Amino acid sequence: AAHRKWAHGVTAIWYPLKDRATHLRWKNQLRRLGIPKVLSVEHWLYDEDQPGIYNGAGLFFVNPPYAFTEGLPPLLEALRAALAPEGHRGEVTADWLGA
Repeated sequence: AAHRKWAHGVTAIWYPLKDRATHLRWKNQLRRLGIPKVLSVEHWLYDEDQPGIYNGAGLFFVNPPYAFTEGLPPLLEALRAALAPEGHRGEVTADWLGA
């Protein structure tokens, strides 16, 4: 597994968000792997899932730098406000998955 071979490296992985239920199952499977220091940042464009379309995007950061995690909250709120489609508030979340 790459996270053991490159334990101190910083990795970012982008992924699309289609529906919340499927994504939550997938994210819980990743959480159970026990990879330390995984930050999940997600931007859901719509207030509720829109079937069959792209509903947002997410990034997994493995070993993100401390300054990055500290500066992230105001940036995420600005992105949410700027990118939410008309009539939708959208949602941005950031949470740690690792052990």
